[in-house]
Formats: sequence, structure tokens, C-alpha cells
Amino acid sequence: MRLMSPMPADVDATPILIGCAVVLGLVAIAAFAVMKMRRRLWGDDSGGDGSPDGFTLGELRQLRQNGHLTAEEFEKARAIVLAATQRRANSAPDPKKPGGAA
Repeated sequence: MRLMSPMPADVDATPILIGCAVVLGLVAIAAFAVMKMRRRLWGDDSGGDGSPDGFTLGELRQLRQNGHLTAEEFEKARAIVLAATQRRANSAPDPKKPGGAA
């Protein structure tokens, strides 16, 4: 019994490689489009919501405990984070109202 190789030596693999490259390119473009659409629909996650560099209260507490923030700096940053959280909570749709949440 003779085993056949999966691809004979005289077959040109260039079209297959080009096809794979095109498919990979399309996947990359689709991923980029999904990323842009997510940012457009749900906003940018880079901390532009008023929180300083996107810190959480837990991270701010840790910075204060490690001595990286003074008490005054912590209180200012805490107020900013709490205000941003309150704004997000107020702007969120009410899930109990019709059309409030999907």
C-alpha cells in the first residue's frame, strides 16, 4: 500500500497562501470595525468619564496606604470618582421602564 502525500510536489501553493492572507486581512479588518463600533456604542474605556486615569476607589485607597497619595489628594480623587460613578448611574436607562434595557 502506497501512502499519498497530501500535496504533490508539482502543485503551486501560491493561490492557497494568497487566499489565507486575504482571509486573515478580512478578519483583522472585521476585528477593528467591531472595536470601533463598541467604542461608539458604549463609550471610550480610557477613563474619559471624569475618573482620574480610570482609577477605582480600591486602587485609590491602595495608593494612599502605600504613601503615593496624600490625604488631600485622595479626597479630591475620591470625589471625582464618586461624581463620575453618580453621573453614570443617573444616565443609565431604568431596566424597570419599557425600553429601558435590552
